[in-house]
Amino acid sequence: MGAENLERPLPKPTTENYINARLLESLTEANLAIKFLNEGLVRNARAKPSRPGGLYWLYY
Repeated sequence: MGAENLERPLPKPTTENYINARLLESLTEANLAIKFLNEGLVRNARAKPSRPGGLYWLYY
C-alpha cells in the first residue's frame, strides 16, 4: 500500500448505499435494544458522563 493510496479520497457513496447503511444500523440498534430489554437490562443515563469509556447496566 503506497502513500498515493492513502491520499486518494474515498469514493462518495450513492444515496441508495447511504440509505441501506443507515437502515442496517437502525435495525441492528433496535435488535440490540429488544434483546437487552428482554434480559431486563436498562441503561442508567445518569452514570454515562462519569464513565466515558463504559456503559452501566442495572437489573430491575
